[in-house]
Amino acid sequence: MHIALDAERVGPAYTEDGMLLARRETREALAAIAARIRPGMLEEDDVAMAKQVLLDMGLAPHARALWAQHAQTDAARIRAGRGLA
Repeated sequence: MHIALDAERVGPAYTEDGMLLARRETREALAAIAARIRPGMLEEDDVAMAKQVLLDMGLAPHARALWAQHAQTDAARIRAGRGLA
């Protein structure tokens, strides 16, 4: 028997259509951001650009999570001895 943890539960506003929309919008945002990244961009420049893309797409509340993920990825690369890309 599987007992759902609080973190695994969904709220009353959850719908399958809403989840599918979020997945589609996330993929579209990632593609739009990836298309604008250029070699040599500074972290603050690419984060600002990504936040603007999210704003333009109406996804601004999620912009903070982007920076957090970027910082975690950089830290992992440095710990692994690969430096920053």
